[in-house]
Formats: sequence, C-alpha cells, structure tokens
Amino acid sequence: MTARPRVIVEFGSGASTLVIADALRQNGVGKLISIEHSEHYGQQTLGTLQAEFLESWVDLRIGGLEAWAGEHLNPEDAKKPSHWYPASLLEGVENVDLLWVDGPPGATCLFSRYPALPALADKLSPSAEVWMDDTIRQEEKDICERWAKDYGFDLEYYALEKGLGRLTRSSHKVASSDK
Repeated sequence: MTARPRVIVEFGSGASTLVIADALRQNGVGKLISIEHSEHYGQQTLGTLQAEFLESWVDLRIGGLEAWAGEHLNPEDAKKPSHWYPASLLEGVENVDLLWVDGPPGATCLFSRYPALPALADKLSPSAEVWMDDTIRQEEKDICERWAKDYGFDLEYYALEKGLGRLTRSSHKVASSDK
C-alpha cells in the first residue's frame, strides 16, 4: 500500500490476486497482471474477482505450462524437464514494480519457480522488488539466493505462515533514504 506499485506481475493466481487487487483499488492506481497455468484455478480466481468487483484491477492471463529452454536450476537430465508459462502471456509487460512469485507448483519440476526472474529481468523498473512465497521450502530459498547473486538484489526472509523472500536493490534503498 505504501509503495503504490503501478505494475505488478504475479505467477500463480489465488488469494494473493484478491489481496493485491484490493490494495490497488484502495490506492486508486495500478494494474495486476496475473499469470496462471490452470484453467480451473484461473476461472475460480476470476469468479472471486467478479464477486468482489475487483476484476477491473487485474489482467488475468491463463496458459498451460510449456517446455522452458532458458536458464534454469533444474538439471538437464532431471526426471521432470523444466516447464514455465508461455512467453506469449508476458507480451506487453514492462516497467514491473513488483514481481510476486507463487507458481508454478513445486511438483512441476525441480526449482519450478526459477524462470520468473530470468523471464522478466529486462522488464523490471529500476526500483522493482521481487517477492517469493513459500520460502519455508529449501528450493525457494535456493532460488532467492541465486537471484540475489546473479541479478544484484539484497535478500531478506520474513517468517510468515509459509515464508516470504523479499529481494530489493540496495541502490534503490540508498536513493529512497536520501530523499
């Protein structure tokens, strides 16, 4: 609410979609682009958004997972090959202020959420933050630590119900505190 992000991208729709959309409505500004792989869960999310009169704050995009050929922590010889959301679902996305990562499911492949940052790194605003849900799991922590190292983010963990990893850029923190 305080940061007032204008463009938010989330991977994995659900309760977070409603919370973010409601925060945008309260702020009176912003758009959530929600990327979902499951038609069932996507339609469930859409129904709830409509019931709460929040659908105008969300661009819900649904597309089945596809083979991912980009950088990944999943070994090439893994039993479950790397999959990710269709690149077409990210068309027109730019200047992302907040990236919320809560999908795809961990059972998709090892380190299933890793492609989120490689897929959007060039679409982030200079002050963008990346939030990873479920950091009580080691895979999500490993992903966060790799992102922090490779993309120049500072990393903090929050002991919430399922854990949260928050990646920020120290250059933005310094600039913010100088104001």
